[in-house]
Amino acid sequence: MSHLQLMQAAGPIFASNPDGGVYLITSSIAGATQTGSSMAYSVTKAAGLHLMKCIAATQGPKLRINAILPGQLLTEWGLQYSEEEIAEEQRASVLQHETYLDDCADIYISTARNTSLTGQQITVDAGLTLTRGSRA
Repeated sequence: MSHLQLMQAAGPIFASNPDGGVYLITSSIAGATQTGSSMAYSVTKAAGLHLMKCIAATQGPKLRINAILPGQLLTEWGLQYSEEEIAEEQRASVLQHETYLDDCADIYISTARNTSLTGQQITVDAGLTLTRGSRA
């Protein structure tokens, strides 16, 4: 609900701005695959992705909205996984490494600047979902 409520609050600001606005949703590869820390987490992320597409279809041209779907990031949260689990994900990814924080940050900046992109899911996961398919 937070994305919908925020868009309702920000809508008049985007509408009054001659250039409109940009809204980026932080999602997860769990929203596009059957994976994640729990089923509830995955379903919530998937619902957010569908909402993003609905908002994009109804709010253009005054709003560009996209979602970034990172793989596991080695933040304080990601480092709670065991070294073995982290190494297994690195081996399973096409690029043989985890999702780098700097690469993920770059995607946010690039997506915000792109004036031809809306309603899209941008996956940043070092190719992990390519090797695991729907079980990633």
